[in-house]
Amino acid sequence: MYVFGQQIQETAHTDQKTKIIGNEKLNITTGIEVEITIRQFLQTVDPFQILPKEIIAHIITLLPQDIRITCAQVSRSWRIQTLGCAEIWSNLKLEQAHDGNNNIRTLLLLSPYYGHHVQSLILDTREHNTWSLCMKKLQLNYFNQIRSLQLIVRYGILSDEDQVLQTTAALREIQGTLTKLQIHIASVQGRHITIAHILTSCSGLTDLYYSTISRLSLQTGYFDEVPNYQHLVNLVLSKSVTSKEKDIQPILEKCQQLRRLVVNGWNESVLDTLARFPTPNLEILGILGYNPGYSAYSVPQLPSSQKKKAIITTPHNNPHNQKNDTEEISSENRVGGSWGLFVGEAAVAVSVSKLWPFLYKNRETLKTIYIHMKPITTDELRSINIKYPDFYLYNITKLVAWVNHENTQNLISQSIQNSSTLTNLTAIKPYNVSQFIDGTLVNLPQLKQLELQHWKNTNPDNTTDLIRLFNRFAQLSSSSSIKPTNKNMYNNKPCYSVLQSLRLRWVDKMFTDDVLASITGIKSLCHIELTSINHITTEGLRKFFTSPLADQLKLVDIAFMDAVTDDVIISIGNMKNVNTIWLQGLDFITDDSICSVVDKLALSNKNGKKWTTLALFKCGSITQGCISYAKTKITRVVHNIEEIQDGRYTPLIEKLTKASYTLI
Repeated sequence: MYVFGQQIQETAHTDQKTKIIGNEKLNITTGIEVEITIRQFLQTVDPFQILPKEIIAHIITLLPQDIRITCAQVSRSWRIQTLGCAEIWSNLKLEQAHDGNNNIRTLLLLSPYYGHHVQSLILDTREHNTWSLCMKKLQLNYFNQIRSLQLIVRYGILSDEDQVLQTTAALREIQGTLTKLQIHIASVQGRHITIAHILTSCSGLTDLYYSTISRLSLQTGYFDEVPNYQHLVNLVLSKSVTSKEKDIQPILEKCQQLRRLVVNGWNESVLDTLARFPTPNLEILGILGYNPGYSAYSVPQLPSSQKKKAIITTPHNNPHNQKNDTEEISSENRVGGSWGLFVGEAAVAVSVSKLWPFLYKNRETLKTIYIHMKPITTDELRSINIKYPDFYLYNITKLVAWVNHENTQNLISQSIQNSSTLTNLTAIKPYNVSQFIDGTLVNLPQLKQLELQHWKNTNPDNTTDLIRLFNRFAQLSSSSSIKPTNKNMYNNKPCYSVLQSLRLRWVDKMFTDDVLASITGIKSLCHIELTSINHITTEGLRKFFTSPLADQLKLVDIAFMDAVTDDVIISIGNMKNVNTIWLQGLDFITDDSICSVVDKLALSNKNGKKWTTLALFKCGSITQGCISYAKTKITRVVHNIEEIQDGRYTPLIEKLTKASYTLI
């Protein structure tokens, strides 16, 4: 009632209320009397009867869930309007830790009045009775429009046969509308609902997220009774106890329509099954280290539409390997084979003997690869070259690879050498910088995006190597076209240099002011990132951001560099076309430079630019007042690191990047 009282008090001086008070001939002579009169008025008038339904609905959407429950219990009219507001009930969370068990039970008892509005439901409770009550309401078909269901199974829940049967019965009742199910089993005690239970109970699932801390073989159960499953296209299996290759085979046998498979916490031997077993529709595979929301490099989702902007070519249907990235093809008409592979991460690596069979199987269709391999012995490298001769990734467009061992670097370089399709490359920890530059990077003139990460000096000439590399890209950007330095065995056509994005992260002392100056000649560059490049000076940065290159840069990203001072930031603000600036961990910049940049961005916006963005994270000297000022001037100010999970690889930075420049 207090919230509604506040809303009414704000409108107490409207003509309608003045007229009502006047009709009562109220004798108001002081401010205190006015306040007393308003309080008396609010005690006798139901705000639901005064305010328009649209305003009431808007107010309800702003209320916390526990207040909504209270509103629904005030009177019949309040209950009708509160429970009839479809917007607030479309996404319902029943979380014991947040709402309390009593509120969850109250909401479930009221479900006959609002359940038909619910499209997404999350249930998280430790109480057996509450779990059973929710399953009962699902069985009674009160949630007859539900499309997404998330179940958090706490200690003791689903520990007996009756609860499992009740839960599967509830799933059967809503299977007509349910397409997405997430179930997280956080207990190892007793009997739990298995993947087989789920697939036999829900015939229409397209997305299944299944997480358990038990070995999966204990949870797959009864797959002999599961019919072939025709709808499931997206399966995520996450667990902390390692499973073996045989645990995945029953799932692959029954779910032949799978297009996206993400598995975490698995023994790498599962790759043997995936290489051996036919997976005709599998497009994306993420294994071992990758999972959405937990990794800097998340496994992408499937395209939202049936058609996607990509075409898969092979030497057989395109003998000249001519790339066409604009023609649309439907998923059902694409060439069989996976286009995305995400294996390992910084702390997790996979054996080449387990990985290469799957790579070879899909070598003609793979377009995006994130890969971290264990050190490769000389014998392993020899065996790979004999067993898989002339291995080549025909259609690779994006590669993120750790090349931190000699044979690993050699194998990766061999796989992409002279590729005419690779446009986005991230090279992490090269074993030999000079060899990687001269043997690989200089032969990839068509790169659009290049990231060098964790590069360490491997010989005194590495600074010269980097200067030679960037001078090469500068030369290419000044020419209309130029042939590769070595003959490309798959494509003799000229390659075009369009390097537009350059990310330099944690590069060692090889990166000097002279290297930074060599980048200024790349005429196609639109985006620069410098993270922890600590062997360049403030003067080197200032010259870089006042060079001719500065006027073509649209996105600037700088992090954790003591050389960045107010002078550098002001130089960035003076650039003609910059519209997105990303700053993180800069301790020597102040409000003065940020306000100067904000004023310049605001002026550019008035002159016709539609998008200006400033992101500030962990810049200790920047005050809240400065941030508040920025918010009044430019389109978007991002200052809370929690808004961005990793600070780099998130939908937001991708959106900023796309808004700042368009790839050719």
